[in-house]
Amino acid sequence: MFTKAIPETEIFDILKISFDGLEESQKILFLDVACFSDQWIDFKKIYSADIIEVLIDKSLVSKDDVYFKERLTMHDLLKEMGRQIVRSECPQEPGRRSRLFHHEDVFHVLKNNTGTDAIEGIVMDLDLPLGGILGANHSDIINANAFSNMRNWRLLYFCDFGYIKWSGNPLEYMPSDKLQFLRWSKYPSKSWPSSFQPKNLIVLEMPNSHIKQLWTGSMVLPNLKELNLRHCKNLIEMPNLTKAPKLEKIDFSECKKLSEVHPSIKVLKQLQELRMSCTRIKQLWTELMILPNLKELDLNYCENLIEISDLSGVPNLEKIDFSYCRSLCKVHPSIEVLKRLQKLKMRGTRIKQLWKEWVVLPNLKKLDLMYCENLIEMPDLSGAPNLEKIEFSYCESLCKFHSSIKGLKRLQKLGMSGTQIKQLWNELVISFSLYKYVFDNLKELDLSCCENLIKIPNLSGAANLEKINFSLCESLCKFHSSIKKLKRLQELRMSNTRIKQLWKEWVVLPNLKKLDLSYCENLIETRYLCGAPNLEIINFSNCRNLCKVHSSIKKLKRLQELRMSGTRIKKLWKGSMFVIS
Repeated sequence: MFTKAIPETEIFDILKISFDGLEESQKILFLDVACFSDQWIDFKKIYSADIIEVLIDKSLVSKDDVYFKERLTMHDLLKEMGRQIVRSECPQEPGRRSRLFHHEDVFHVLKNNTGTDAIEGIVMDLDLPLGGILGANHSDIINANAFSNMRNWRLLYFCDFGYIKWSGNPLEYMPSDKLQFLRWSKYPSKSWPSSFQPKNLIVLEMPNSHIKQLWTGSMVLPNLKELNLRHCKNLIEMPNLTKAPKLEKIDFSECKKLSEVHPSIKVLKQLQELRMSCTRIKQLWTELMILPNLKELDLNYCENLIEISDLSGVPNLEKIDFSYCRSLCKVHPSIEVLKRLQKLKMRGTRIKQLWKEWVVLPNLKKLDLMYCENLIEMPDLSGAPNLEKIEFSYCESLCKFHSSIKGLKRLQKLGMSGTQIKQLWNELVISFSLYKYVFDNLKELDLSCCENLIKIPNLSGAANLEKINFSLCESLCKFHSSIKKLKRLQELRMSNTRIKQLWKEWVVLPNLKKLDLSYCENLIETRYLCGAPNLEIINFSNCRNLCKVHSSIKKLKRLQELRMSGTRIKKLWKGSMFVIS
């Protein structure tokens, strides 16, 4: 895009032509992104979509979809040009510039109280040792009224991590009329001062802070969309949110003294995400709560949660996480109304059964009940035909399969390691009426640590399997011949089993790359490996009765690792051996 042959000043002059052609609101966004895009700031919450799209269309900003849900970013040269524009507003005194983004400039303004109404935004993220910025002892005390002259600011991103000492409550003197974005990690005071009334606030983030009670009564915040008080360990109660009706996201995760949800949550009809993991709440709400836009509910590690509340008032939930709620022993029957539910995670709970009757969840894609040690039976899953991932691993009381699983045509991963099952299914799993494999999308099957599993099931109906794990199935003594149908198989793990031989006849597995039969003490011979010409890793370690390697190993031209320590072989192969990897 830019050539190094052109001097930097000329490049900036060319780029500035595009900047000068912008409308005022577009220039403000451009400079905000240039100065503040290194931080996790969601400008979509602050600016209208049409302003953002103009800058995207002009290739002045772009969306970073990889790291932060469409975070706005820009080319380094555009960023530096924007910062030069800001620095040129007053080269000598940072307090007369519109934006402060260097630690030295921010500290200079705060320490010397040189802030003016020119300042619109400040970013100070002191997550690294400060050394010369704050002095070797970090003993400087900042006057709390250092913000008092900054009457026009819109954005404050402040993470001092306890390095800065304040003479009082810094929010007490802070003009708040125009403030839209406030992030203050490690905020030092126990509450907001009554004088702080940021009516135009859109995003409020104060994680890891000393807050005990955010405010008393209700606070008028008609534009607030996001509230994050994550990891505020001293927070004892959820604030009254009656006058913040536009809230879309709430995060009280790891507020370990928080024991109940404020009833004002019922007014938040636009709420989309509620996160309260690692809190002390016993129940979510006591009465029917109508939250029509709620999509995500995260209560994982709420160890005092004893029951799931009535969820019929939140019919549009898509994701639920009750993982490791160790006192939770049953699911509320209202779960049947959640027709848009896509993910249900309840690992590490005390539930004995997921539901008693047939439940229709047409959009459910992921079901995680891992480590549910009291789960005695698999639920009827015929009402969730679009399931893609199922996890029952380490449900130590689970001893049999439910036949409904055979109808899950979109299933991609099935995890049942560490269960008590003896066999996966009895008959060949094929839908003869449709002439189609029932499990034609199944790619991963994990039955490791199933000590009672006595035989490998017929896998002909799962021809697209890529990964199989039967490791530590100590009762398993032979392969099923259907393995030859698995032409896409890439990994086969069967360590610590009782098998005596890999397979009896020629088996062609063209995509097999990893084969692990370590600690198979009954294995006496390896057979016909040339049918798996793309093998890269073979592990026969500690197969104590294995005394020779099949000559077909010579044909494995892509073999990279061969492990055979602890075997009885006297000679690896006869004659010359050429392995190219």
